[in-house]
Amino acid sequence: MTISLNGLSATALETLARRAIDLANDLRKEEPSYRLALEAGVEDHSYSTVRNGRVSYYAGEAIVTMANGKKWRCVGHRSRGDAYSVYRQGYIEFIPLD
Repeated sequence: MTISLNGLSATALETLARRAIDLANDLRKEEPSYRLALEAGVEDHSYSTVRNGRVSYYAGEAIVTMANGKKWRCVGHRSRGDAYSVYRQGYIEFIPLD
């Protein structure tokens, strides 16, 4: 697989390199990170509120394969609450598949 980096600025290339290094480091860990789950397809629908500040909200599912070959199913969960209170922040659940 070849990706053309032609036309990217030096700053964009440095940002891309840092992001790739961070993802590579995450892949070497025992369990996936939120960053890996989001890169794999889980969607971040978090939002800000006046009353409750930032509310985490995730949706969708993805499979992440770690560097050690172990696979994880990543499932996004929405927040729970109403217009007045947040009872539970949203989160990403990591389920081992092996």
